[in-house]
Amino acid sequence: MKVSVANAQYRTPELSHHRGNPLICALPDKIPPRRLRELLTRTPKLSDSNNLSKSDRVHQVRQMRNLVVPTTYFLEFYNAVYSIIVGGYERRNPLEPSVVSWSYDVADPEVDIEAASSNLRDQSSATTTEHLFLTGYSGMGKTLMKNIILSSVFPTVILHKSQTFADIQIVYLNVEMPHDGSRATLLRNMLKAFDDTLQGTEDTNYLEQVQPKKGRGATIGVMESMLRTLCIRYHVGVIIIDEFQNLDVASKRFYNEMLQLFDSMSNTIFVPFLKLGTSDSLLNFQGKFRHSRRVGHTIEILPYTQLASHKSSGGSSSADAPPQRSVDWEKLVNAVIEYQVVKKRIPYSTKLDQELYHLSCGLPYVLFTLWQEAQVEAIVSGKETITLALLKQVYATRFKLLRICLIALRKNNTQRFRDLFTINQLLDKGDNSSALQRLEHFANSEEFSGVAATKLVEAVDDIKSTHELDPQQKRKLRGIRQKLEQKARLTLAGQTVEHNVSDG
Repeated sequence: MKVSVANAQYRTPELSHHRGNPLICALPDKIPPRRLRELLTRTPKLSDSNNLSKSDRVHQVRQMRNLVVPTTYFLEFYNAVYSIIVGGYERRNPLEPSVVSWSYDVADPEVDIEAASSNLRDQSSATTTEHLFLTGYSGMGKTLMKNIILSSVFPTVILHKSQTFADIQIVYLNVEMPHDGSRATLLRNMLKAFDDTLQGTEDTNYLEQVQPKKGRGATIGVMESMLRTLCIRYHVGVIIIDEFQNLDVASKRFYNEMLQLFDSMSNTIFVPFLKLGTSDSLLNFQGKFRHSRRVGHTIEILPYTQLASHKSSGGSSSADAPPQRSVDWEKLVNAVIEYQVVKKRIPYSTKLDQELYHLSCGLPYVLFTLWQEAQVEAIVSGKETITLALLKQVYATRFKLLRICLIALRKNNTQRFRDLFTINQLLDKGDNSSALQRLEHFANSEEFSGVAATKLVEAVDDIKSTHELDPQQKRKLRGIRQKLEQKARLTLAGQTVEHNVSDG
């Protein structure tokens, strides 16, 4: 995300205990829902298709990736993020003598950090720092939601220049979980994030300070200590860790070390964490985290429904009332259908709506990609229009790997196949190494056989033919294929998706 820097403009908060805290007073006012939707909506401008060449129109179709339709989840996420940032600053007022004393103690290696933090914690009514976990299937738009909200409504850095407080405030620090789940790599990523965020504001070299010198790098303890000091020095509002599901494929040692890191950081520096990952990564994390309350509040983005439950005037469901379209799905499908670059546009129809929902299962990534690729096919082939038959054709050819999970999703049987969403998106982003690493983990750990494994073998063959792989990646893919072929020969009764793999 692009770093934005703003000079502090102080407001007067509604709550009296927030007044006098420059870190809270400098945050932007809370934005009302209607205004927030306007700020977050992104609609690429369409040029007159009749004046464009085929290649230009294909390029314009692919601009659909910049289309943003704020749904109810966007509003819920914004409110939650605003809340945890403010909550994290409540006990870290830099003008309070106890906070100043604590910040010096944390930076002093001679002072026990647990004892220093305990003293500050005892002065607050809150027993733990709030945290947030944004979870859901890959393809629901978690990263997009995070990026668009943070970049649109919060400055990354706030510069305080008053006589009583002249300092740099980093509102959010954004990093990704390493693909191997290594604690050392994550710590280095965080230190690099400080350098990147402060570029142009302050000349720093925090990452360089921990890089190996004469064959020896900084220890984990040194990097953790530096991270704590920087979080306090720059008044970090929230640490964001995206792609949290990468921890799922980490070794047991790396996994346990990462849990220890989060536990330690949560208990000593009072900076909230925002973690983004798949539903499975949340379940694993909740089950193994030493203090489950520190997992925090969870927002799970579920596939959008086509119909909303109808309520009678008394608030109960009415079986005789006609079904109503879900507001979120209606906004998504209307925005998608409106985005047409083909010469023969088609209007909205109930059949089109139903087919798009059936094929996409309410996942924005599938909906947007399906509509985009159908238009590309219509332009390249010269048909210049979208039909239900074309949508089905593109779905069958474009989503070979994902179809297995979409079929299971329609049958509420996704437990074994959720990882395929992540793998498919990594392949789309060109991150072949990470995709194959997760596919190998999936093939080795999941219990499935028969038709399901056969379909996965076909999907693997499609990966080989449609993606540019280096020799090492090709060898890994061959090994995965052999593993799946072995499972395809087995018969495992009772697995619904294997006995019925049709898209009907």
